[in-house]
Amino acid sequence: MTRAGWAGVLALAIGLGGCGNTKITDAWEDSAAEPRPMEKIVVVGLIDDNVTKHVFEDMFAKALRDRGNDATAAYTVVKAGPNTNPDSLVSVLRAAGFHAVLTARSLGEEMVETQTMGSAYYMPQSYYQWGSYYSMSYGAVMSTSYTERSEKVVVEANLFDLGSERLLWAVRSKTTKTGKVKEGVNDYTRTIIPELAKSGWIK
Repeated sequence: MTRAGWAGVLALAIGLGGCGNTKITDAWEDSAAEPRPMEKIVVVGLIDDNVTKHVFEDMFAKALRDRGNDATAAYTVVKAGPNTNPDSLVSVLRAAGFHAVLTARSLGEEMVETQTMGSAYYMPQSYYQWGSYYSMSYGAVMSTSYTERSEKVVVEANLFDLGSERLLWAVRSKTTKTGKVKEGVNDYTRTIIPELAKSGWIK
């Protein structure tokens, strides 16, 4: 696998970690299409590593089913990878009765720095007399400034109509990397699926 390929695997496999760390940055939907809950959805994780792909697709599909949707992990229906012909994949999925495809892929990583500046607060400096305590004893003290660095993985999710292959909905998000795959995928689904439900394409 190429270095770029491994970067994509690690971004989605390790990057989707932590609780409450997924933030949506961009969202789009086809304004010309009339939203309706799709009847059968297949979830495709565009990931080279099969173990991670299975975990992602299983958890995402289960989260959709928990809301009353008919969703299936792609790997249980067809064996596909980066070299699979898209046309043949579409034919197989259509023949299996699916109406929509939900995909997710990593777009890479970015480093985010957050700087917290020192702030002034007041602290008693003298207690000689009651009067001076109130009138003179408070002086400014500066707290130390500090910088926090965190790695974010950028992930894109798309929903396609399988019949027309038309893109219906897309969302881009950023997730803080912590290294716990299942927790990360769970957090990702808790953020992305409600957003998809608001669009009207799922229950």
